[in-house]
Amino acid sequence: MLAEFIRSRKITQAQFAREVGCSESHLSLVLKGFRGISFGLAKRISNATGGAVPVDKLPHAVLELVQTEAAE
Repeated sequence: MLAEFIRSRKITQAQFAREVGCSESHLSLVLKGFRGISFGLAKRISNATGGAVPVDKLPHAVLELVQTEAAE
């Protein structure tokens, strides 16, 4: 879903990574499914996509959200 959004905007992964405040290599690993992301990064991605890529569709973001809410 995120990769499709990036392609649809006709920008590079590096440009999108800068936009959301992460490294291009980290974003690449996320897109390949090798790495999860923090809830904060998931929120920045969701905001940058105008909600087209919701937080709950990003790897590990939901798990962290549940753990954060349980701790409160």
